[in-house]
Amino acid sequence: MSLFWRFCLLFLVIITFGACTTMRSIEPTPMEVTRHFEKGDVIKVYTTDGTAITFEVVDITKDAIVGSRETIPFREIAKIEQKKISATKTAAVSGVAALSAYGTLVIVALIAFFGGPF
Repeated sequence: MSLFWRFCLLFLVIITFGACTTMRSIEPTPMEVTRHFEKGDVIKVYTTDGTAITFEVVDITKDAIVGSRETIPFREIAKIEQKKISATKTAAVSGVAALSAYGTLVIVALIAFFGGPF
């Protein structure tokens, strides 16, 4: 595989894994939880005793959030966070990766053209 294609592959891998996520905090009330979450969403719940539990929402009742192995009453929830992909952060990381890859290709091309210590 030529050097050019190796850099292209590296660039693709960087962009693919460059998706940035952010945690969005939601008020732990039945109305807010119902408004922001639906079945299948992955959330992180912080309980009043300091425990952090990450799970997939199976159901939301008027009294609790239900997962496959847990039911957490709203009265025991201190904070709820939802993982969201941040388009701004992803674009920034991808842009920096693209500029770095382009700069590296230019340097390699200049060395190849003018000759170097290789």
